[in-house]
Amino acid sequence: MNKKTIIIIVVVVFLLAAIGVGVYLAMNPQTFFSSAQQTTTTPVTQNQATGGQGASCPAPGTPPTVLLTYPFCSGGQTGETCQFDKAGCEWEAATGASKYSVKATEVETGAVIKTETVTTTSTSFPVVQGRTYKCEVTALSDCGSASGVNSDTLLCETDAFIPSPTPVATPVPTPPPATPAPTPPPIACGVSGCSASVPCQDGYICIETSVGANYCAKADYQSACYRSPNTGSCCQPPAPKPTLAPAGEIDQTLIIGGAGLGLVILGAAALLML
Repeated sequence: MNKKTIIIIVVVVFLLAAIGVGVYLAMNPQTFFSSAQQTTTTPVTQNQATGGQGASCPAPGTPPTVLLTYPFCSGGQTGETCQFDKAGCEWEAATGASKYSVKATEVETGAVIKTETVTTTSTSFPVVQGRTYKCEVTALSDCGSASGVNSDTLLCETDAFIPSPTPVATPVPTPPPATPAPTPPPIACGVSGCSASVPCQDGYICIETSVGANYCAKADYQSACYRSPNTGSCCQPPAPKPTLAPAGEIDQTLIIGGAGLGLVILGAAALLML
């Protein structure tokens, strides 16, 4: 089969197909246009696609009121007690809310004091007197949507007296009484070591001697004890000096002795001559 014949066959098939489509459209015009309308609908935007989900999880209402109070007071079986180191934050329940997100901030420093999620309509947080604090509350629904924020600000100060903690004094142990030093025994006469606190025995005095040491001595002999401190000089009278005989007595003794010696010599000579 040559090329020309193939071309003729293709053209004939194309014409037959076109005639068939025209006949079908002429017989079923409604079905064609309805399907065309269905396939040419307007594209769905992202906001429209998520609109169904937003409608299924509506945001709760914003808490109508938020109130900061200081000091934080609570009631009990024994009555109301107040804490001057805390502030309270209370708010009115919001429509559609199941819980609340609370944030407490110190205004002067911007420090976040506390963040928490609670199911109640009140909370407390620590404060310092004389500083300003802000409490922000956001309502939350069960499905996770959040409301707007409502807040209150308060300067936490009061004229009430807050006692300072009383320091506990540590008992100081009492030292035992000092044991008196034993009194040294009195020093005997002629012994060194006496002083204002170390006395001498009765009847003796303490003197400073020439050698620089203190000795106990009799008052009558303190001069001798000063010059040569010892038992003899400090406690006993000085030894008497030897007394020489007068010159006349010495000569007479020599004469008598010489005469006696001469007689002895003469007697001895006489015996030898016999």
